[in-house]
This record gives sequence, C-alpha cells and structure tokens, in this order.
Amino acid sequence: MDASGATLHGAQIEGTGPTYLRSGAVPQNGPVSATLGLSLTPGTTITGVSFAYQYETGYKGTVGANFTLDVAGTAAYSAPTVNNYPYSKSGGSSAYSPAVNVASKGLSIAVPSSGGGVAFNFHNIDRNIQLELPMTIKITCTGSSACFSGPAPPPPPPGAKLLPHFFDSNMVLQREPQSAVIHGYAASSGEKVTVQMLTGKTWTTTAASDGTWSISLDPQPASTGATIKVSTSGGKSQTLANVAFGDVFLCSGQSNMAFSPNLAFNATAEIADSINYPNIRMFTGEDVMANSPAQDLLDIQHSKVAAGVDLGPYANSTWAASAPDAFVGPTGPYFTWPSAICYFYGRDLYKGLGGKVPVGLVASSWGGEPIEPFMSADALADQTCGGTKPAAAPEPVHPSTLAAAPAPAMVGDGGGTIWNGIIAPLTKMRYAGMVWYQGESNDNEAVKYACSFPALIADWRKKFTSPKIPFYFVQLAPCDGSHWCGPFTGLRNAQMTGGMKLPRVGYAVAVDLGDHFGPAKSVHSRRKQEVGRRLALEALRMQYNQTVVSRGPQFASAAAVTTSAGTGTGLKISYVQDGSATLLHPYGTADCDIKGNCCGTSPFQVQAGGHWIRANFTITGGSEVTLTMPAGLTATESTGVRYDWEQWPGCAIYNGAGGPDNHTGIAGTPFCWTGTAPCPVVQE
Repeated sequence: MDASGATLHGAQIEGTGPTYLRSGAVPQNGPVSATLGLSLTPGTTITGVSFAYQYETGYKGTVGANFTLDVAGTAAYSAPTVNNYPYSKSGGSSAYSPAVNVASKGLSIAVPSSGGGVAFNFHNIDRNIQLELPMTIKITCTGSSACFSGPAPPPPPPGAKLLPHFFDSNMVLQREPQSAVIHGYAASSGEKVTVQMLTGKTWTTTAASDGTWSISLDPQPASTGATIKVSTSGGKSQTLANVAFGDVFLCSGQSNMAFSPNLAFNATAEIADSINYPNIRMFTGEDVMANSPAQDLLDIQHSKVAAGVDLGPYANSTWAASAPDAFVGPTGPYFTWPSAICYFYGRDLYKGLGGKVPVGLVASSWGGEPIEPFMSADALADQTCGGTKPAAAPEPVHPSTLAAAPAPAMVGDGGGTIWNGIIAPLTKMRYAGMVWYQGESNDNEAVKYACSFPALIADWRKKFTSPKIPFYFVQLAPCDGSHWCGPFTGLRNAQMTGGMKLPRVGYAVAVDLGDHFGPAKSVHSRRKQEVGRRLALEALRMQYNQTVVSRGPQFASAAAVTTSAGTGTGLKISYVQDGSATLLHPYGTADCDIKGNCCGTSPFQVQAGGHWIRANFTITGGSEVTLTMPAGLTATESTGVRYDWEQWPGCAIYNGAGGPDNHTGIAGTPFCWTGTAPCPVVQE
C-alpha cells in the first residue's frame, strides 16, 4: 500500500517512506477509514483475502483499538480489539507486534455494477493503532480475469513527446558491440520516423498502427557530446543534447536500492566528490504500478516533487550528469535520488575502466516489496525456476472446476504490477548489465525465493532480449531484528542457491556490513560505498576480464586432519583458488560489539548430534583455516561445518587487509556444508 494510492478520511499515512498507517488522532471512538485508490471490477465475486500485518497501539484509553478490512463495503476481515504493543514514547517504532497472518477464504462478496473499493476502517480507537507499511494484500475473485479495473497505465497525452521520458538530453545509450535502440509511441500510424545524429548518420522506420516505433542504431564507440534529433514526416520532432555512448546499467530492488547517497556515511564528501565524474549519467524512475505493461516511465523528480521546487539539472532533463546538484543534499529527504548502490557501483566501475567509458545508471526500484511484483506473468508461472530444474508435472484439472477457479490479484502491489509499471517500459533499451538488491521482504519465504529469484533473472534476460546480460546481486546485509528483519540466513542461502545456478551471475557479500545505529533502522545500512565497491569489482572481473579480486574467500571443501599438536583431529577448510583466498585474517564485522564479542567468538560452527557448536580456528599459510573440534567430538564424527551462518555475525574472515570499513579486503562468503553437500534451503 502506498500513500499515493490511498484516499484518507481521518486516518493518516505517516513517516518517511511512508512507514505506517495510523488510525487518527486520540481520543476518538471511530470509525475512520483509509480507502485504497483501487477499483474492484464490477460483476466479480470476491472469494478470498490474505495479508499479514504488524501493529502498535497508543498509551491512552482502556478499550483498545481494532479495524476491519472492507471489500466492496463488506468486512472481509475483522481484527480483534487490542491494547498491547504500545509504541515508544520517544518516537521510535520498536514495539511492533509479531506478524498477524490473515487468510479469509470462502468469501462470497459480490461487487455491484457500480464497482467497489478496498478500505481499512478503524474502530474503538481510544488507544489509537498504527499498522506498519508496506503491506501486501492479496485478493482472489471469480467472474473476471482481473479483480481490479484500475489503475491502468495512462495513455500518452495529446502532443506527447515522441520518446518515453527516459530518453532525454544527458543520457547514455549503450555502446558497441551492441546496437543502441531508440523507440517511441507518439507518432501517427504509417508516419516515417527518422533518427539523425549531427554527424550526418540517419536511420528511418515507419510507425505501426498504434503509433509505436523502434530503431536500432549502428554500434557506436564510447563517446560523449552527441546530438540526436528524432522527427516524423508529420512534423513532430525532439532533440537530445549531450548524449553519451557507454555502458548502461539497470538497478532495481527494494528500499536498499532506493536508499540515496545523502543517507550514506560521509555523505557530504561523497556528494562533493561527484563533480569529478561528469560522464556518469543518472535517471531515477518514479514508483508507479500498472495492471498491464506500460510504455513510459516518468522520472521521480517530476512525478513526486511539488511544483516550484528547484530540481537543478533535472528541471530541463530527466537525466543528469554526476555533480553535487544532481544529488539531494545531505540533510534529506532520504530515499530520493539517485540510488546510492547504483551510483557507488557506477562510480567505482567508471574509475576501474580508467574514466574512458561513460556509465549510464537507470534506477527503478520500490521499497518494502517482495520479489513477486517485480516478476512478469511468465516468470510467476515458471515452474522450472529459470530453467534450473525440470518442470513439475501439472496436476489434472477436472473441466467442472474451471469456471470456479479464482483469478489471483493483489491490492497495492499486485503480482506483476511493479513489473508492469517500472520495469516493462525499460525493456526495449539496451544495457550492459543489471544490479539487484532485494530480498528482505521475502525473508520468511526462502524455499520459494530459491525458485523465484532465478525465474526472475531468466525472464528479465528474455524480456530484455539479452540472454547473456550480466546480473549482479547483493547478498543481504545484517539486521538486528527491530524492523523488517526475519531469518536472513535462509534468504541468503536462497539467493546463492537459486541465483548462482545461472551463468553470468555475480554477487557482493554484505554480511559484515551491518549498521545498528542507522537512522533509517538497521535494515538500511549506511555502508553503501563498500557494497558498490564490491559489486564494481565483480563486474570488472567477470564482465571486463580484469585481474582483480572481487570476492572474499569462498568455501571449496572440508577434510579431517590431525592437529599440529597431535592431540586430536581437526577440520581443515580449503577455499576456492582463484586469488581470493590470500592473506586471510579475522576481523570484527561492522558494529560487532553490539551483537557479541567480535572475533572473540569464532565465526565457525560444526555439527554434532543435530546441534551446531562453535569451533575455534587457526589460519595457516594465509590461505587455509583449521578448526579445532570441541571437546568430545572428532572431525570424523562430524564434517558438517558452517561459517557466518547467522543473522548478524560478529566476526568474518577477510582476504587482503582490514575489515568492513577499510575498503581493501572482502569478507568471506557465508557457507554451510553438511559433510557431503551444501546445506539445503530451508525456512528458518
């Protein structure tokens, strides 16, 4: 649910992001309501509603608070009256209840011919109540293939630009060996469309019956300063100035990708330094949902910022060259533009390429969302998990059940609605790679994510007609449990187990980059520079064939050995020999003293009798680790071993030099080994 999609009557959506839905001022007896800006399809019958919510209550009043979720004017769910989990008097929000899972099935709510909506109605609110956002509400219905009749992507307005908004001056188009693609939708049927560079080179095509058109340019070398004019035989024209040809990257995911540099550590200096990279160009898309694939995507500046606000370089273009005025200032607001991960990745990549290749950064993300809304219908239906396993045999369906089969949909972030709104419009462009930071909102669905993640990667490659495009992701950073922090160990395993089965997929470890004191809660670590550095190193190694160390030590094998003192057996951990297992040393992770004894507590555990027990370690030769088995256990009895398999590890094994904030070495990739195979993905 998003503030832009709700009409409020007494209820309030508050916080940065926003972060919660509040029932209203105290005292009052209710009811007050928040009506979501979505319309149910007339003539359908609502058969089910499911969602999960976490709540806090106020301090005053004796009755408590409750609410109903009304669908087409009928209560599909009625919450019990509650008066516990009071929110912090200091203004914090650490007292949210555990998730309350709702599954109202067997409903039969008829949507009248005039249509209907979805609303939260609050009652008995002498103590107030607030529900944590974001929230996903799934609704099933019969009688139509779509439970909702809106919102639909708006048609191009009369006299619209020939090009989608993400084609504009200052942009970067993909360089050789690919052919950059320029496309649009506002020509007339049968019109001749011409794309001309001022060098004299021209390309032409004819608009289709719906006014859409697409032109592939000849491959262009890395360069800057191009002027491109697009015109039609009917007299429309649009000119793009200061266009560069370079490598373009699509950055997507949830709020850790939307996190802006002004919230990162050392923000003032980082923003000031941006003046040194004018050939890094940035576009940040708005967050808008759609029930069908949209053709255009507006920039966040023009769609979310009030009229009259100084947009700096964005006032005249949706793209901006890297410079301080292209960033929101250090004092906020946050989660704005550009994406910190995207920018720091692009900056370090640009520097790694010697400043010779312009870098275009297209950020299109949505905070607080699970992976499913980012997936197309094809990806959601993929039973092969992106081709990583055989398709399951379909269950037989009796013909008599077909008419009654529910049509799935979601309120606020329906399956595919984020894909339709902010990803599908970008599929015709050409890119050098993709960067993904998402997973926190799927923390309790590790098994499912291990399939959904490779399904998304494979489908995006297909939809972007780039079957070999590199895809880089961030393995989840720590979170201390106070906010949006489920069992990240299982989700990290799902990311690796699912994503790394596909070719040309790279990753950056972030298990050591926690931020307990972060102002945007610990789930949003401010250590985005280091994440960007590791992603850029991965790209330089994997994509640009540079000899760089892009990962920390990676587990290869475990074998029983006799300890050097000859007093018993140990377990020798060997690492992948790709240059990443050198100068190994232990170092405390970020804010490790908050979570434990840093490297006074071993990051290694061995399995015995169904339990995991800490095992002391020594590093030999700078490239191997030997574990000393706990008393009463020999290595031949248990070769099950795991490393940093925790929500917030206190210690990591680094290569190179230093720890999380030295920006030299890289923490080892967490691993879990049963003794014969990697530990399976399980719900934790």
